[in-house]
Amino acid sequence: MQFIKPKYPEKRTINFAKQIKTTPKYSLILGGGAIGVILLVIFVKFGFVDQFQSVGKAQETYQRLQAQIEEMKEITKNYSEVTDLYRRMGNDFLTEEEAAEWNRLDVLKIAEDSVKDRGEIESISITSNQLMITLDKTSLDLVSAIVADLEKQEETAYVTVSTAGTGQNNNQVSADIFVYLKSGGEQQ
Repeated sequence: MQFIKPKYPEKRTINFAKQIKTTPKYSLILGGGAIGVILLVIFVKFGFVDQFQSVGKAQETYQRLQAQIEEMKEITKNYSEVTDLYRRMGNDFLTEEEAAEWNRLDVLKIAEDSVKDRGEIESISITSNQLMITLDKTSLDLVSAIVADLEKQEETAYVTVSTAGTGQNNNQVSADIFVYLKSGGEQQ
């Protein structure tokens, strides 16, 4: 009898070293690629195309407004000449500076009301917003009262005085009173 050797299984591969081969699924690759392309298109659309379009629209608006400005400048290039013509034709002969000054009749009324019977007015001069009153044959007390009245007027900014004696009678003096009026814009 012969012994038959039992046949044991033989191990030919090692399990942990066996490489698992999987076949890629083409549908996943195509789907991922399509999503990537869609995302790229969206990024390009919103990131570049829309930005260039908005810049183009802004540039068109700017050019249109610039053209309107140039047109307005062309239309109004002789504005000062036209306003001068209207001023002459409409009897509005005062310049803007002259129109801002006090009404001359109001200034004369201020001078007359302040002086009244306190002295003899030799001359009154009005230049811009300055009034000069020259008095003769008055006293220092009356000049002081006149200055006080002038300073009370709301139109008056400040008052200065220069006096001189006449020599014949020491009680009588001549005085130059300078009244500086507020600018016409300050009266409102």
